[in-house]
Amino acid sequence: MAKAKTNAAGAPRKNVPKSEMVLDGKGRVRLRKASPKAWTKEKELHFLQALSDTCNVKWAAQEAGVSPQRAYERRKSHAAFRSGWIEAIGFAYGRLELILLNRALNGTERIITRRDGSEERMVDYSNQVALTLLKMHRETAPTGEAQRPPCPVHVRAIQVPAGLEVSWVRRSRHGWAWLDDIDAPLGESREFYRVALEGAAGQIEVETDASFLVFDTAQLATVGTGDSTLSIRQIGDLATSRAATMTINLS
Repeated sequence: MAKAKTNAAGAPRKNVPKSEMVLDGKGRVRLRKASPKAWTKEKELHFLQALSDTCNVKWAAQEAGVSPQRAYERRKSHAAFRSGWIEAIGFAYGRLELILLNRALNGTERIITRRDGSEERMVDYSNQVALTLLKMHRETAPTGEAQRPPCPVHVRAIQVPAGLEVSWVRRSRHGWAWLDDIDAPLGESREFYRVALEGAAGQIEVETDASFLVFDTAQLATVGTGDSTLSIRQIGDLATSRAATMTINLS
């Protein structure tokens, strides 16, 4: 029965390269013993796993039984290994970020020993960690409020014989200056609104692409008379604005 190869201490040797079939100078197939320094699939797996666990190339190379220099050389010459390297680093950074996020949100517990020998547990919150995370995601993860269009303003509602005339003025995430002396920049791929009217008898909701609409008498009948709440939201590409509201007494 064949015995497993062991090192000087008698323990099994890891990542022992197998012999490989090669062609000699005359085109004949020969069995050549692979160099102990040669890369193997097992070495690659050990290296990438250690790299994803530690984000440390030197440590990962030691775990795989190769030198850091040979690891860098292989990354440069082997596309698949380079791809695995990038994925491992990304995974390691993701784990590190979760650790930092936990510290920023939940703090780090430490024990303070008083002069009388008693102990007190305190939780420290690192502002520097929180600022670092905010800086990392400032461009790639805007807040929900930054994605919302500002709510419409200057809402007007007038009850006329034909129904209820409603109008408003939109605003924009890209600023409100009238750069062309006509209107503020839209800031979205289209102009679209959701308008709701809720009263004692019921509620109606319509969507429109203009900053003006008329609820006819049939629609008002479903809402009922008395105080009703009018709400207008702009529908943006990324989110919906908060509502501009007005209380109206319908007769």
